[in-house]
Amino acid sequence: MTFDTTAKVSLTLDQVLEVIKQLPAKAKLQVAKELERSAVEAEWDFVFKAFKTRELSMAAINEAVEAERSAAYAKRQKDKARR
Repeated sequence: MTFDTTAKVSLTLDQVLEVIKQLPAKAKLQVAKELERSAVEAEWDFVFKAFKTRELSMAAINEAVEAERSAAYAKRQKDKARR
């Protein structure tokens, strides 16, 4: 038999912000970094869901990179020809 000894408290956003304001500067930075990491993770989750997979093959990545490089090269060549 196991027991959950973790306290669970319902807090409003205002209460959480008030607690964060009371933290020392170093702890506030840790909270900020964690929130930033979480936000970046959420953005990538959105991107991966759009592709319906978390797996992108190296071949697909290389193909996309090569297409962008080719487009950039063609644009540079076109700009040179105009001069």
